[in-house]
Amino acid sequence: MGLEQNYYDQVVHFLFGLLVFSTFFEIFCHQGLSRKFSYQIAFLFISSIGA
Repeated sequence: MGLEQNYYDQVVHFLFGLLVFSTFFEIFCHQGLSRKFSYQIAFLFISSIGA
């Protein structure tokens, strides 16, 4: 089925996740949550989008 991604796809997906992660982290951090909890919630959001 050709499920392998080329390197360009891998880089684009990684950068998308990185940019969206920082956006979610800033949103949660400005809501008054601790930094550690903001990292965890942002990671969970990115993981749920990827799933």
